[in-house]
Amino acid sequence: MSPEQLVAAALAARAFWVPLPDGRRVRLRRPSEYDVRSMVRRDAGGKVTSIAADLPDVKRFAVDWEGFRECDIVPNGAGDPVAFDAEVFGVWVEDRRDALATLAQALVDAVIAHETAQIATAKN
Repeated sequence: MSPEQLVAAALAARAFWVPLPDGRRVRLRRPSEYDVRSMVRRDAGGKVTSIAADLPDVKRFAVDWEGFRECDIVPNGAGDPVAFDAEVFGVWVEDRRDALATLAQALVDAVIAHETAQIATAKN
């Protein structure tokens, strides 16, 4: 494989779909181990207490969507499908707290699953 193909394959391996109501879904990319550092929450002593994702994380790691139409984005929009665009997605998700919560939790769950798999692999 070429370097471009290797990068694309590695990034694709971190991607997953998150279903939303009304048949829509958003494809997120699990944050890299490096990126997770900004999602870790620590107490006053520096001990890791939790991991959290919020709007900037969801916007950063969204890479595709399906089932979205113009009328989902703007009032009186047409029923035409809308291709994924990061800026359009960002505007849409900023005003959809339920979808934001679902997508943020999916990112956290993906990070935890990855960390769990890493620990299990290290034990073998």
